Amino acid sequence: MKKVLALTLAFSMCAVPFTASAEEAVTAESLMAAMQEYSQNAGSMSVPMTLNLDAALKVASADAPETSIGISMTGGFDVKEIIDPMQLAMTGNFKMALMGETQEMSMDMYMKTSEDGNTIDTYARSTEDGEDTGWSHATMDMSELLSQLGVSSLEDLNTMSFEDLLGEDVALEWNVEESDDAYVLSAKLAFSDLMPLIETAMEASGETAGDDEMAMVESLLGSFVMNMSYELDKETKAAKTCHVDFNDSDLTALNEMISAMMGSEEDSSAQMAIELNDFSMDMTFTYDDVTEITIPEEALNAETVDVNELADEAVDSIE
Repeated sequence: MKKVLALTLAFSMCAVPFTASAEEAVTAESLMAAMQEYSQNAGSMSVPMTLNLDAALKVASADAPETSIGISMTGGFDVKEIIDPMQLAMTGNFKMALMGETQEMSMDMYMKTSEDGNTIDTYARSTEDGEDTGWSHATMDMSELLSQLGVSSLEDLNTMSFEDLLGEDVALEWNVEESDDAYVLSAKLAFSDLMPLIETAMEASGETAGDDEMAMVESLLGSFVMNMSYELDKETKAAKTCHVDFNDSDLTALNEMISAMMGSEEDSSAQMAIELNDFSMDMTFTYDDVTEITIPEEALNAETVDVNELADEAVDSIE
């Protein structure tokens, strides 16, 4: 799935953050513009991030007491990027626990543009419970990758904001809070607002889905609400941290679908529901701290595969 690489590239350029002059009034718009300007002028950056999932699957019926099955996942990514020419290193480690069983996963990915900027090479490997897939290498045409994001150059991508990815009909309402040394920008996004981005990515990657399938996807996405907040350095307006969580989501539609799928003819009263205690991600940003990204020799010597196969390996490592 080429959209995985496209969205990874998009994240590397615009999940990174945005100086308004002292005379300007401080507004959400001016802070966002200043945050983006700061990140665009950076030569490199590091973005370590942590992920936490704490949930439970609750099962009940008329003939049996309610039972609860714990679901948890902890881990995160460490992303390092040199902006020009674009080079990126990303490592990730996860531990998932379900019904007393624990699974550990890890992944490594490197991306590097060619000297002429026309192609991008991606190297990836993953491990699951100690089993290593080995390194794979894929080369993709840069123009094809950028077209999936609706831009024609890395320069255009570097000037994109998160809202640019959402489409013209989606307007985030940012709230501004101020402390002695920082500004905090926060907003809320319904996942259903991501449908234009999902549809564009599917179209660009050649994947298709029927109207019924897309309606189901939109219904499920409508269950989720994403809370976002950036902490900005008060002097430079550089983003210092970012917090994302889904804890205000209403999972009613999702739970009804799960109950309908899992219910049996023998016990139509069976009800299943996911209870979300915490599903969050935290990032920190450090600028101009990456001087070199070295791709391992064994990765450089890896067998070249189709880009879709390489993306599927990356997805499988976190599923």
